[in-house]
Amino acid sequence: GPGGRKVGVEESIVMAQPVLEAFGNAKTLRNNNSSRFGKFTKVTFDPNGKIIAASVISYLLEEGRVVSHEKGERGYNVFYQLCAQRQQKNREGKRQASSSYQTVFDPKNMRYLSCGGNTKVDGVDDYVAFQATDLALMRLGLPKTERDEIWRVLEGILFLGNVTFDEVERGAPCTIRESAKPYLSLASEGLGLGADRLGMAL
Repeated sequence: GPGGRKVGVEESIVMAQPVLEAFGNAKTLRNNNSSRFGKFTKVTFDPNGKIIAASVISYLLEEGRVVSHEKGERGYNVFYQLCAQRQQKNREGKRQASSSYQTVFDPKNMRYLSCGGNTKVDGVDDYVAFQATDLALMRLGLPKTERDEIWRVLEGILFLGNVTFDEVERGAPCTIRESAKPYLSLASEGLGLGADRLGMAL
């Protein structure tokens, strides 16, 4: 566990919940925190009734929700949590960034997050939720370097959604719009790829 502290099975089960909800739940028209996947939790007890092991199997994740969702709905919670954390980090002055940094991480400016027209959930503080998710990952044994890598990859996915193209002529390859090239650069940074290489792949 973090700091050398051993995390028990019971605590691991509890800590897994905010992680599963962040990466697998989303606002829908019927439910503000709807599970968009199935899960089977297996818990093993010793003869005295004490929990000695547990495992969670997830399946049928609604993968398409990463890039699109219905009007009035949201994508997966974790993306909005990440944007809220990045905006808060900028407000606190912990990152040397351009004045546009706050705008870049506004979910309203992210194609993958704003296509439903609803980036907020009443009664939900996405920044507080991010802290709970990050803490849960830490308690589950993920060091800061690995957690930071997860957040960078998620950033890359979001910025990839803002890369748009122009059709040059029928039958010819599309070109990345000049206005979208900053997003290509940010996406490549998050995904750990060269911008030129990523652009060619797209």
